[in-house]
Amino acid sequence: RRMVELAARYASDARVEVQRILKQIARELLLLQSSDWQFLISTWSARDYAELRVGVHAEYFSLLAVLLEKAAAGQALSTEDENFLQECERRDAVFPDIEPAWWARLEYP
Repeated sequence: RRMVELAARYASDARVEVQRILKQIARELLLLQSSDWQFLISTWSARDYAELRVGVHAEYFSLLAVLLEKAAAGQALSTEDENFLQECERRDAVFPDIEPAWWARLEYP
């Protein structure tokens, strides 16, 4: 739900920084939701690694959401914040065509 809320609020925001952060949040969510993590945890085949990755993606999603709120409020990101965003973008450079507006269009009954 948090992604739906963020996308509904910020997907149409044209500021480059806001879109960079929102797209990275979407990537972290997809990585967090990968079905392989639950499988690896439940079969004990790579449980520690899978639990670590789930925790990392969840933490990064939350940290990026805070950065998004800052950027959307017009606050400049600190050097540390910008470095964190760049590291996330470098490390998880998947889904180059991801579109946060996809989540903005989701409706729940």
